[in-house]
Amino acid sequence: MSMRAHIPQGFFPLSGLVPRMPPAEPALPAGLNASRSPLQEIPNRPPTEEPAQPSVQLGEVREFQAGGKSYVFVASVTAIFGLDALGAELVQFLRPPSGPPAATVAVQVPASRHVSLREIFSTFRARYTRQQIVETLKELRGIGALRFLGFRDEGLKEPPPQLPPLPFPQRTLVLSVANDCNLGCSYCFAAQGDYGGPRRMMSEETGRSSVDFLLANSGEHKTVTLVFFGGEPLMNLAEIKRLVTYANEAGRKAGKQVEFTMTTNATYLTPEVIGFLSDNAIGVSVSIDGPKKYHDLRRTYKDGHGSYDFIHPRILNLLRNHKTRQVAARATLTHGVTAVQECFWHLMEMGFHEAGFAPVTSAAQQDYALTPEELWDVLGEFRQLAGIYVQRALRNEYLGFSNLTNLLSELHAGYVKAYPCGAGLGLLGVGASGDLHLCHRFLESSEHRMGNVREGLDVEKQSDFLRRAHLSNKTGCQTCWVRHICSGGCHHEAYTRHGQMFEANSHYCEWIRTWINLGLECYVEIMDKNPGFIERYIEKRGAGRP
Repeated sequence: MSMRAHIPQGFFPLSGLVPRMPPAEPALPAGLNASRSPLQEIPNRPPTEEPAQPSVQLGEVREFQAGGKSYVFVASVTAIFGLDALGAELVQFLRPPSGPPAATVAVQVPASRHVSLREIFSTFRARYTRQQIVETLKELRGIGALRFLGFRDEGLKEPPPQLPPLPFPQRTLVLSVANDCNLGCSYCFAAQGDYGGPRRMMSEETGRSSVDFLLANSGEHKTVTLVFFGGEPLMNLAEIKRLVTYANEAGRKAGKQVEFTMTTNATYLTPEVIGFLSDNAIGVSVSIDGPKKYHDLRRTYKDGHGSYDFIHPRILNLLRNHKTRQVAARATLTHGVTAVQECFWHLMEMGFHEAGFAPVTSAAQQDYALTPEELWDVLGEFRQLAGIYVQRALRNEYLGFSNLTNLLSELHAGYVKAYPCGAGLGLLGVGASGDLHLCHRFLESSEHRMGNVREGLDVEKQSDFLRRAHLSNKTGCQTCWVRHICSGGCHHEAYTRHGQMFEANSHYCEWIRTWINLGLECYVEIMDKNPGFIERYIEKRGAGRP
């Protein structure tokens, strides 16, 4: 769930800090203009807080440099702005003497520093005209980079917390068509496929009810998505085929398009299955952890022997013969598996369009959990891949490092998120029996059950979840400069780490801030030198998101 901020979103390569369109917020108080002293208006404008004289205070911004240019990321509105020389100097002048904190630090404006307008004019008048100073102050205020004190109108403020309106339209259902798996991956969050319960397959009746539920509860969405999941979903191929036929027909009757995706371990990818996937434009994400030496460490059959040699030729056949959708790889990073670049290039050489990497979600005591040192090693690998990504982007070439593509999409869209993902909102998981859950990671958990596709969504329970999971309730997030991008992190990881899902994932806060700061640097360099790449490859990624 996210909210649009009340100023233009995305990146603004600014000249004199002028955005593409004027902000919707009120203009600077009339007393501040180029021809009159701002102090003349004070008797008619009672101050609302100290100091009494008109003054300026730096807003909640992260300053950073890229390509020899200055930028600010405004935390409250998730927007990036380029600064001209005067803008950069003013921001630095308002900054406490200690200077900007490191990216890992949550609070980017560590102390209140009120600077009077008189002092600002006195400091800068030798090199800039009064009009230049005033206009730049107005524009900085308009983007939320600073605020004025001593006036009733104190500039941009974050809106009070608001829960999303219910019923919230559903866009995606993740169907566990098979609570079973032929592999026994040691790190599997689904207890090696059965979610800790009896092994079973989704019935035709449950599948149809799931489709009906999605179409009936999708609101104005013209396109909805069914994700075939497990366990290993292809263990129930017959039901998947029936569901595709039924969903296409039901979608046509409802005036909606149903799209299909699947996550698979690739062991059932026969030529006939691949033909079915291609004929029905089913998007495929393959779970593969890189070369054999890494993949076979933990992605094994239940008897312990590795699965790489068996799936490798099947994946190559999929990549050659799936003609209608691009195929992605998803690698899980575990203890001892942090060679991201080695794994990435191996997957690219196989022919995958994209590869994404997910640090394992686990309690710290598990033997496959990443150590803190390994997590930073992963970031170092991400940084090197990001550098290659940017260089390719400047040549109009796409590198399928989906972690960075997804982050760039978030930054470009500029959504102000109150929740880290669509779990419990536009996305729900459906268990084999038809029970609704927050997402696929919570399938078959009675604690996180949210209704049933036949009976409907438990709106009261959903509302309680949304209230408690809202960003405004997460201790430690309120002053963090990435809060509207991260929103506290994955609910399931919080549940695994802390025993309940309403806490922020504090164990990787510094890591995620550093990663997002890297994303900012990559984004502005691409936008500065080749904005067409963003339009072609990034804008469509975030199109249609809530």
